[in-house]
Amino acid sequence: MDDMNSISVSQGFVDGRFGFEEIQDQNYYDANRQLTQTGIRYNNDYFGFKRQNTQVNYRRTFAKEGKEWTADFTYNGGTNGGANDISNQLYFADGNANGAAVLVRNEGVGNGRQYTFQTDYVNPISENSKLELGARSYHNISNDKLDVFSVANSGNTKLPLSNNYGFKEMINAVYGNYSNALGKRWKYQAGLRFEYSKFDGELKDSAQKFGYTYPNKSSGIWNAFFPSLYLTYQLKEGHDLQINFSRRIRRPNFWQINPYTDISDPQNIRKGNPALQPEFTNSFEVNYNRVYDKGNFLISAYYRNNTQDITQFTDTIGSELLAQLSSAGITPTALVSTFINADRTNRSGLELTWQHKFSPAFDISPNLNFQYRDVKATVNNINLNNYGFNWNARLTMNYKIVKPDSKLLNNISFQLMGEYESPRVIPQGRMKAQQSMDFAIRKDFLKNNAGTLTFNVQDVFNSRIMGTITDTDRFYQDSYRRWNVRTIRLTFSYRFGNKDLQIFKRREGGDGEGGGEG
Repeated sequence: MDDMNSISVSQGFVDGRFGFEEIQDQNYYDANRQLTQTGIRYNNDYFGFKRQNTQVNYRRTFAKEGKEWTADFTYNGGTNGGANDISNQLYFADGNANGAAVLVRNEGVGNGRQYTFQTDYVNPISENSKLELGARSYHNISNDKLDVFSVANSGNTKLPLSNNYGFKEMINAVYGNYSNALGKRWKYQAGLRFEYSKFDGELKDSAQKFGYTYPNKSSGIWNAFFPSLYLTYQLKEGHDLQINFSRRIRRPNFWQINPYTDISDPQNIRKGNPALQPEFTNSFEVNYNRVYDKGNFLISAYYRNNTQDITQFTDTIGSELLAQLSSAGITPTALVSTFINADRTNRSGLELTWQHKFSPAFDISPNLNFQYRDVKATVNNINLNNYGFNWNARLTMNYKIVKPDSKLLNNISFQLMGEYESPRVIPQGRMKAQQSMDFAIRKDFLKNNAGTLTFNVQDVFNSRIMGTITDTDRFYQDSYRRWNVRTIRLTFSYRFGNKDLQIFKRREGGDGEGGGEG
């Protein structure tokens, strides 16, 4: 518009579809580990979606460097739909069919719209001090309908698994942040965020309503404030000590609250819990940071108190749900996993991070985290308290070939990333250890390195598996699951023009977590 006022409009469209085929072999044993029956289950899923995104951004700068005001509007909307066919056939131990195959078909459609209004103001008051203010309003409207049918020669029979689910979510927040220095050694940053959020859900066919309002009469208005405070003291050049506190909120995601019942695995049924409430984290940290010529070393001691911690809960299938699923090939030995709000989870630990550049071409970043976890939860008067020690380690290594005289080898980069996580406790048992490794090669070429060719292997040894041991008075289960297998990608990208995209970079906050810094 002029030297100090800019406005931009962007529009995006996405059209996608995917599908998968799953074959599950089943073996059933009695208490003496004698084979009683076998089974085979076929699961075919196909799904499509269309989405569009509109952004309108306004930016006002001032003669004073760093001072600016922005106002933005973002719209995301789209539709989705698909179907899922499940066939399950059981056999006696001698190989003869145990009844006819069970056929189930799922048909689903949905639509959603998200609106975000946000404005931010930044003013560097002096060389060391800065004031930031902002407000954000987020609105999410979603409707999803699922029809589940038992397929037989006599026709399709609609099952009680079907649901017609809709919700409206609103999050309004205002926030401020102020940073300054006290003398030559002290720096501080203080932030405060006030938030009002509301979630209204409904199972339309049964007129069952659920949700939450925060703050409500019982929680009190003071619980809607999310403060943060960071104090930094420079011991000497390159040696900093920091103490900080922050309070945050995390809301349940779509799948955690969606009451959809997933029967793709007949022994492990999964469903969401529409009655879930947000969880809150009070975080305390003491950090020591040592900066030197070739890198830095960071030691962090922390304590995090999560109230109403969102966690998974598994139980044997109830008689009511079993009756609803009798036409879907579900047996009384099935387990049902959902999500609950634990009373609290406390985590305390020590984290070590080192970043070191051995040469302009080679650097490493190892990380170690040692943690003690204490979980407290009660469901149906059942004590699910648990505690234990866990640790994890990560290592990232980067190497770049710089040979201007060689067009082939110059600007080739290598990256290797490895991670290990030890077993950790959950309310009903423990998560198994996990390990994985990723590898990538990148080559920049063409004029001004505008072209990039990347070869990437995720999970080199195909070891990224999430395992769980659930150990209760009523049942014991040793299981594992993986969302992705080893993936190999070859990507080419080309950058052209001299476009400044800084105007599109927005501040985070609002729809996911709330913190004092906004």
